[in-house]
Amino acid sequence: MSIIPTWGIKRSIGDHFTYETGVGLGYRLVFLKANSYNGHAQNVDDFNTTESQYTPYLHLRIGYVF
Repeated sequence: MSIIPTWGIKRSIGDHFTYETGVGLGYRLVFLKANSYNGHAQNVDDFNTTESQYTPYLHLRIGYVF
């Protein structure tokens, strides 16, 4: 589960092309069960655990308007 507030802009280049960029910093909770594989993390202890992490976010997009 994650919450990432972002800020972004979208601009036009000529009549048909657009570009967009966005950045953000968020907070994420990772729920792990004992001896289960979840993405890139594995908990091999005998108890369930929850890890909290800060998560950066960045996107760059180019678009074409018909």
